[in-house]
Amino acid sequence: MTSPPAVRPTWTRRVSGRSLAGFFVMTAGLWIASILAWNGNQLEVGVVLLALGAFFPLLWIAIRVRTRPIWALRVRGDRGAVADQVQAALIDLGTVPVGAKDPRRDGLFRGYETLVQVENPRALIGFGRTPGDPSTTLLLVPESSNRAAVEALKLRIAEKLPPQD
Repeated sequence: MTSPPAVRPTWTRRVSGRSLAGFFVMTAGLWIASILAWNGNQLEVGVVLLALGAFFPLLWIAIRVRTRPIWALRVRGDRGAVADQVQAALIDLGTVPVGAKDPRRDGLFRGYETLVQVENPRALIGFGRTPGDPSTTLLLVPESSNRAAVEALKLRIAEKLPPQD
């Protein structure tokens, strides 16, 4: 029996924790306001708030995911080797390491050992590994609105990495 052929790693879209927290807070707030309006004998306001609580947070999270994409790529292998391969793919795009005291290291990139900024298209790429996990995760947060350039960057990185079993 033969093993399946090796495939290139693929990028997946992720949602930030801040967006999810905002979704849940907005949903809960509108539903609680609906209940309070209903109990205060303002039935029409309660129904409107209930409808908003069912629709508006979904619309808001969809817009957030579309306008602020976060791309993740999981690669089996040593973080240093993966970082070297990605840096080799980006050698002519002007990468700048992000310093340890830079405020962009907080939040989404907290705990990531390596963080670089790509100049063209503008994007942040972080390399990290969770304890006990043999794979390295690359997070790409585009700062450019040029979707074609970001797709080309993602493709360029994925092609430089070795196929995964």
